[in-house]
Amino acid sequence: MAKFIFTQQMYDYATSLYSTMSISETTKLFNKKFGTDREPQQLRSNMKARGFRNGRTTGEIMKGVSKLFSSEQIQFMKDNYSKLGRKGLTDALNAKFNTEFKQSQIVGYVKNNKINSGRTGHYKKGVPSWSKGTKGVLKANSGSFKKGLVPHNVKSVGSERVSVDGYVEIKVKGSKAWKLKHRIIYEQHFDKLCPGDVIRFKDDNRLNMAPSNLIKVSRAEHHFLNRLGYSKADISLKPTLELLAKLQAKTSEIKHAETV
Repeated sequence: MAKFIFTQQMYDYATSLYSTMSISETTKLFNKKFGTDREPQQLRSNMKARGFRNGRTTGEIMKGVSKLFSSEQIQFMKDNYSKLGRKGLTDALNAKFNTEFKQSQIVGYVKNNKINSGRTGHYKKGVPSWSKGTKGVLKANSGSFKKGLVPHNVKSVGSERVSVDGYVEIKVKGSKAWKLKHRIIYEQHFDKLCPGDVIRFKDDNRLNMAPSNLIKVSRAEHHFLNRLGYSKADISLKPTLELLAKLQAKTSEIKHAETV
């Protein structure tokens, strides 16, 4: 293979092109003129070896140029986006240029290049609202709720349901919310509960709400019971684990107080 010689004529021609276009375009025209097969990187190296610097920042020559759409397609989008919208523009562009662009590609381009549709979703000043002049016309129909009417799907007081966590909930009078049934049962048979109190099931069966199956613990004790494997422990060991959890919770409380 003959050694490539980069002549002054070649240098002058290449640098004149590269000042205004990309290296790929420059190389293409260079090879066509001189009958060579240079790669873009090779031609760039030839020019740099002679001290040529184009002075552009990286990517400057390609700024605003799309690798996906042609200049004709870009102009078509600019001309028709305001009239057609995203889906309509996608369909029209594919039909005109026999392409298969996705709507997401169209949306991405118009957003990144700040092509404005001109639509704001607001009424323009002076344009009347669609409802103007309809006062007294839009009245309640047979399906409209009337004051005091209770929807058919409202559950009555005392109704029960099982939550996604497996707890039974009960509808309480005077409250729109549902409350945990095992907490209600505990209060009925023992003491009033505070928000920080936790009620656990001794046999780990959330549907067994017999008072003898419920125990009250603090959140700290609840934490240590979980660490001790209380739920899966043999029933004969659970009283011991309950005492141990109380001891660990108290120890933790004392240590925390000493560090404050």
